[in-house]
Amino acid sequence: MGSSRLRRLGPHLSWAKPTLPHPAARPTALAVFGLLAVLALPLPPPVPVEAQPSTVAVLPTTPPAGNPALAAPGTAPKTTTPPKPTTRPVTRSRPPEQLTGYIWPIPNARVTTWYAPTRGGFLHVDGKRVHGGIDLATFCGDSVLAAHDGTVIYSGRRFDPHVGYIQPPDAFYALLAEKKVADTALAIVVVVDDGNGYRSLYVHLSKSHVKAGDKVTAGQVIGREGATGNASGCHLHYELIRMDGPYQAVAPQLTDKWRYPPLVRERVDPMRVLSLAQPGAGRKVPGIPPPVVSPGFGVIDLYHPVTGADRATNQER
Repeated sequence: MGSSRLRRLGPHLSWAKPTLPHPAARPTALAVFGLLAVLALPLPPPVPVEAQPSTVAVLPTTPPAGNPALAAPGTAPKTTTPPKPTTRPVTRSRPPEQLTGYIWPIPNARVTTWYAPTRGGFLHVDGKRVHGGIDLATFCGDSVLAAHDGTVIYSGRRFDPHVGYIQPPDAFYALLAEKKVADTALAIVVVVDDGNGYRSLYVHLSKSHVKAGDKVTAGQVIGREGATGNASGCHLHYELIRMDGPYQAVAPQLTDKWRYPPLVRERVDPMRVLSLAQPGAGRKVPGIPPPVVSPGFGVIDLYHPVTGADRATNQER
């Protein structure tokens, strides 16, 4: 093919059909043409031994649906979306009965509500609404103590993102904004993480003396007993959450009316950690006996010893 003809084809060179020589000379011409084509190809530079990869990545012949296309040369591959957490997490924390160093957050207080079925309970356990903690009452302004050593995770009125819901409580806060509910109508709450997979909630405080990031020790004053939020009088609502425990159902009346997320991490009966036999224990109120059976768990020993080893033994009885 003459050079003048190549110039006339211009940009369409790759689509042009080559003109072959006479049939009698075709084998020789084709051989020469192929040899020239091979000689014209540039040779790749040698790859140093240390630059060669030590492993070989094998790509699937058909990528799974939803995976991004392979990245162009010289660009980083895109990562896939991580799977959603399962509703049955692997529990690595110790059983509550093996926890040590817990004390009553208000010494010698009256226990006005136990972890038990109640008409307005937050949880839905065994087909009943259950109060997810214990209520302790003395007098307005009394000192509220840290029940254990740990780190303050949150202090304020918008504590819900820190207590183990299966999804962010955005719908709940959006409803509050829609109803024009001010933050001052919400309870003052302190959340303390014990470093062993558990968090304590101190609810209805009149004042908090700590902030997020503070290190606290058992017995340290972290706030004052109050009646902020949905409370009929001054008291402390104390909850213990197992942050890697199974999910529990929130009462459907609350999810329907207030758009709470449907599931929340396990609320542990505080009486599996505290004891009516230890110093500063709560006092029983006539007519409000402590339950022997803890909802969703079974029979508990309200007067168990306060050492972790003894509690583990009691759990096997």
